[in-house]
Amino acid sequence: MKKVFVFMETLIVLVVLLITVVGMFGMYTKITADIDIRKYYDNISDLYKTDILRSLINKNNITGSSLIEITPNNCMNYMDNSCTEIMSSLKAEKIYINLNNVDEIILSQNNNIKNSMREYLKTINKDGYQRYIIVNYKYNNKNYYASLKI
Repeated sequence: MKKVFVFMETLIVLVVLLITVVGMFGMYTKITADIDIRKYYDNISDLYKTDILRSLINKNNITGSSLIEITPNNCMNYMDNSCTEIMSSLKAEKIYINLNNVDEIILSQNNNIKNSMREYLKTINKDGYQRYIIVNYKYNNKNYYASLKI
């Protein structure tokens, strides 16, 4: 009788330990996956470059739709004449300025917005502030994103 009790007690302890280890492994894989994705978001160097671009934008020209897309082709409408060279030297592919809530951009069916940008927008702290400058940098054939409040 005593051997059966010890066996059952050992079996219960092993089941509890197994459940704990499986739960910890699940949390570990989620955390490491999030870290792999986040390495493309808000790098210090990208935030610094975004601050430079933010200072060059003429805020008086920011009107209109819910999302303004600035590329090297149309940047002179929002920045000075050297904007093409500046965007090229900073490896900024596109600059976005949102005028509405970020959630509206995520849910919009605008085909110009990349899925990687939609995923990035989900990580922005939406503390009631609505206007951001969001810059898509492209180097090493990868998209990097950084944003700052305007």
